[in-house]
Amino acid sequence: MDTLDDPVPQRSSAPVGGETDRLRSFLGRHERAVFVLLLVVGLMARVVWVSQDGRLGPLICETYNAAVCFARTGGICDTYLPGQGPTATASPVLTAFIGLVYRALGEGSRASEIVLTGYALAVLCGTLLAFYLAFRRLRVPVEWRLAALAMALLVPINFKWETISMRLFEGGVAAGLLAVSLLLVLRLDARGPLRARDYVLPAVLVGFLALINPPAALGAYGALGVLTLKRVPMRRWLGVALVMTLGLAVFIAPWGLRNERVFGRLILARSTFPLEHALGFHPEAVSPADPAAVFVRRGRAIHPYTSDPASPARAEFARIGEIAYMDKLRAETAAWERAHPLDTVRLAARHLAEFWLPPKWSWTIFGRTAPLVLPSLVFVWATTLAAFAAIVWRLVRAPLGPGLYLACVLLIPSLTYALVQPVQRYRYLVVALTYFLAADFAAQLVAYLAKRRLSRQTAAQPHEAPG
Repeated sequence: MDTLDDPVPQRSSAPVGGETDRLRSFLGRHERAVFVLLLVVGLMARVVWVSQDGRLGPLICETYNAAVCFARTGGICDTYLPGQGPTATASPVLTAFIGLVYRALGEGSRASEIVLTGYALAVLCGTLLAFYLAFRRLRVPVEWRLAALAMALLVPINFKWETISMRLFEGGVAAGLLAVSLLLVLRLDARGPLRARDYVLPAVLVGFLALINPPAALGAYGALGVLTLKRVPMRRWLGVALVMTLGLAVFIAPWGLRNERVFGRLILARSTFPLEHALGFHPEAVSPADPAAVFVRRGRAIHPYTSDPASPARAEFARIGEIAYMDKLRAETAAWERAHPLDTVRLAARHLAEFWLPPKWSWTIFGRTAPLVLPSLVFVWATTLAAFAAIVWRLVRAPLGPGLYLACVLLIPSLTYALVQPVQRYRYLVVALTYFLAADFAAQLVAYLAKRRLSRQTAAQPHEAPG
């Protein structure tokens, strides 16, 4: 695996100024020290933030309920309601891990939440290291790699997700596994013709990712598919497919068989999609005057956890059970979509746009204070658009180059979120990647402008006549 001590692959670039050369040389000599310094400062800032205003208290949500149930009974259960029984909506691996922490240290105790916060921050460190090494392998100059790392660590826009939400939700782990998958693909791409055995580690890694977060796994599988087309002879494709299938089955099959035994249905992922889909596709969502109010109202109307305790939705969920309730929502949403196909397409397109460029209302529904909304929105939109520009620039310059892998891991996961109403937590999956791609775009733009300036200066110099 790559490390910060490995020699950096060099690429030809436009000449830059003396100050830039000196800065690059200094950072190259002290790269590890600067990396660690940024990491320490970023972690300390998060520790200080989460230690204030009661933020170390437990995050009461569906995953918390399932983890408490696991701590008490050893089963994946009670996601939405006390006494609900087995559930297929919670991530089995993370629920079991959190439940074991709660069993050992107390449900929602300060010690438990400190341990889980430490786990979330450790995942963050691993994610940023993997992306950093990936863009080092892509030969992004050291000053721009460190600038991306500084954005990820020092801009406080994601502190809430990284220190509170990711204690319980899978987004942090999914982002980390996606980052490691990208790094592995880039390493394999640099080698000669590949064999099926070269896919064993990626198959296991992405198979686990599929259990944790299927959208992220689709991006990783897309990158591995491109790698196969580029680096594997056709006669070995069957072997690669077998290895990848086995890697997926190792993780998906036990969960699917458990669900078939408990619910009488082979549920390979989680059962919550019909609920999330119904939250985003309904008549009120088509042209809302107040999107935030519509989103909250829809959740209170149909969500068995966020709805009022005496609501019809919660009563029906308790009466018919989780799977039947999800089937009912699926049927209702599908019927509305068949009757309103154009509205359905418009909603899907709007959701995809909102995933990448979150609208102002999405910043306020989960407690971000108004003065921070505009700078947060500007920062996210700017880095996202720069990330897209970096992908386009790389693909234009090298249509079969590493830009294809970057496009897969960045864009493919987002397509699935067109089918739900995306919230800020969902896009955390690609946040760090957008920062590194934005830095990549800045590096390419600066090099391009420097090259053009040098060309103009050379053309403007008088040429001495021969003879």
